[in-house]
Amino acid sequence: RGPLPGLARQYGEAAVELTVTGDPRVIRPRVRGAVMAAPGVMFEAEAGRVTTVDGRTTVTRAPVLVIVRQLGAKARPSARWLGLLPSTGLRVRGQLAPPAREGERIAAVVRVGGGGPSLSLIH
Repeated sequence: RGPLPGLARQYGEAAVELTVTGDPRVIRPRVRGAVMAAPGVMFEAEAGRVTTVDGRTTVTRAPVLVIVRQLGAKARPSARWLGLLPSTGLRVRGQLAPPAREGERIAAVVRVGGGGPSLSLIH
């Protein structure tokens, strides 16, 4: 329900205020075809407010998976992302994507660029 599944199906961009609900963990780099995927960090969160690029803001309460990709295959995940604790509130901007499998518990995947922690703590 809410705006996230629709935006995710369109691979839309949005600013999302969320609360971390799971411990951040490292995503190891892996080879995909002839390309090595960049390392990163992922964690579960609950989205509370979603603002689309056209300025529409919606309040929601939906579980999401946040994936932060670091730039470059040899980049190390930022300690700032890994240090987030459950119940931390933050604001991120990223591209939304649908869950990998139909019927998953999450409403969307929030992909955040990892050129450095682009997060704003809230609460």
